Amino acid sequence: MVVLCSVPQGSVLGLSMFILYTAELAALASKFDMKLYAFADDNQPHVHCDISNIISPVNALEECITAIGQWLQLNAKKTELVCAGTRYSVANLLCDYDLSLTLEADIVKATDLIRVLGVLFTPDLALKKQVTSVSTKCFFQLHQLRRVRRSLDRGSAATL
Repeated sequence: MVVLCSVPQGSVLGLSMFILYTAELAALASKFDMKLYAFADDNQPHVHCDISNIISPVNALEECITAIGQWLQLNAKKTELVCAGTRYSVANLLCDYDLSLTLEADIVKATDLIRVLGVLFTPDLALKKQVTSVSTKCFFQLHQLRRVRRSLDRGSAATL
């Protein structure tokens, strides 16, 4: 790929130029009947479908991501596929179909845990993994405070 012009990294113009550059991605996704959610440099195409007709939307999603890949440089290692629904429907879906996306030479298989804006989601949209993760991090930080408690006076320790 030949770059004809650019904006220095960290420049105030960088954010505006990136938004202008990716503005047409939503229109591109809508051609495939997809919705596109964009967060900073993360783009997420979504498709809603009935469980009885899953293959056609998955193929459309594959075509949409391939078209986006011609527009942007995609990192297949960071590309994830998740099928969301009730625990029962997702279990049946994964038993009946081997859902995956073929993106050039890479194959992206359906995963059972994704991170969206720092929040962990499972296919049944339960937040058990997120709660466990946050609890673990909080317990670690409390344990770290316990180590330094002796170095603080009583008021500072109470505040912490």
